[in-house]
Amino acid sequence: MKNSTRKIKISSKKTHSLTNFIVYIYAIIAPLSTTFLDRYNLVLIAIIFSIVFFIKLIKSPNYKINKVAAYFIFLYLMIFIFSSFGQIYSIYKITDNGYVISVISRILTISTCIITILLISDWAEKQNTNNLLFFLKASFFSTLIFAAFGIYQIIAYKYNLPFLETRSNVYGASHEIQSQLNFRLTSITREPNFYAPILLESILISIVVLNKRLFFLFLSLSLYLIFRTYSTGVYIHTAIIFALFFIFIEINKVYKLLILILILILIYAFTINELNTDFYFYFIEKLNSEKNGESFRVFVYLTVLNSIIDSNIINILFGHGVNSLQNFSDITGMKSLTNVSASNNLFLDVLWESGILGIITFFIGMFFIGKTIYSKKYYLKKCKYRYISFMLFLSVLVTSLYRSEYTTTHFSWVFCNIIILYIIAKKNSRKNMRK
Repeated sequence: MKNSTRKIKISSKKTHSLTNFIVYIYAIIAPLSTTFLDRYNLVLIAIIFSIVFFIKLIKSPNYKINKVAAYFIFLYLMIFIFSSFGQIYSIYKITDNGYVISVISRILTISTCIITILLISDWAEKQNTNNLLFFLKASFFSTLIFAAFGIYQIIAYKYNLPFLETRSNVYGASHEIQSQLNFRLTSITREPNFYAPILLESILISIVVLNKRLFFLFLSLSLYLIFRTYSTGVYIHTAIIFALFFIFIEINKVYKLLILILILILIYAFTINELNTDFYFYFIEKLNSEKNGESFRVFVYLTVLNSIIDSNIINILFGHGVNSLQNFSDITGMKSLTNVSASNNLFLDVLWESGILGIITFFIGMFFIGKTIYSKKYYLKKCKYRYISFMLFLSVLVTSLYRSEYTTTHFSWVFCNIIILYIIAKKNSRKNMRK
């Protein structure tokens, strides 16, 4: 009897070790959805997590799930349900024979995201703080890989060394400015706007995994990499996150004022230094292009939004269906967007796919996620993990303004890190209450 009990314990330990290994590997490889390895990465994660999910379902179907994960899964399901109603009304207009396959593919990616969030949330609830911190360190290590490739990209372009083909060209600029700026930093991602969220997420995660000296060193490196992207979207994202960080952080008001003055001085010094340079002219030119609606991105936004407004009541309420933007011409009869599969704005994509009911549900769900994370009871000085969790959540919202990747492994990875930080905060708060 004792031998059988020992065997069960050993078997249980091996299962836990294997699960831990899978979760940590996920923390490292999930952001690869922003690279040329996106499909292979998705298939690998889908297969592994589906196997783990069904094994767990057979052995112990009880899942421990926290509010943040529950709201997130609820959002996925509701968006899919609403878009399904809209799809029934729109599908007869679509002539593309491959549309059914693309819908099945989207359903599988949504299912993978839900299973991933469910499993990691359940795993996190049963782990000690050290294991959870190791997940954050694995996530940070993943972002370091991107940073290392970013540094190598700078060296490679300077000394004509081989590097991956990405959208690193300085688009929308004169030949003279292109030759001066040379390239936009992408690391191994497809383009700067794919790398921007990872850069900001790495800075936030580094706050909880690095000591102060290493953090400021990494922050300096990250800010330099951000600068080398030459992307207005990246700069605006960075400015918003730093502003939100400054607004929500609870420190002495005098320190806040001093920090604000220092930031303004640095911005002024940088502006004066870069005035009349190629970078300055390129940045102003891009900014004016976005503001005046002359860029292709703004054109896509306005075209999709106007088409939604002109739709029938069913499509306005329930949207046009999952992954249907790639068939924009068939649905609307307009030929202006023929090679667009996403608007590069998550809110607009949700509105197109699941209608007003979908976007309202999305905003309500996001509100409750933010409200759950943002708790004054264990906030900031008492718990930096909850604060960084909240900042990561805000970063997701900002990212959603210029990226639309709610079915990618990178998107679910960010939410897994938010959940892990939230659970660590809860565990620490319970310890403080017992003291």
